Amino acid sequence: MTPTHHPITDHYPGSHGEYPEPAETTVSCACGAELWEWQEGYSCSPGSPEDAFAEHLTEVGA
Repeated sequence: MTPTHHPITDHYPGSHGEYPEPAETTVSCACGAELWEWQEGYSCSPGSPEDAFAEHLTEVGA
């Protein structure tokens, strides 16, 4: 399996309406595995998104 079978995706939810939600970033794999996340006002997942993705590829044997 190659890394092209597991492309990395980013999600940036949060709204800016009457009741704004905190800025948030979730980095996940196209296979559905959540790899790394950050939310405004809170700490982020340890390491970097790139490290988490490399670890995921190792786990799935890519």
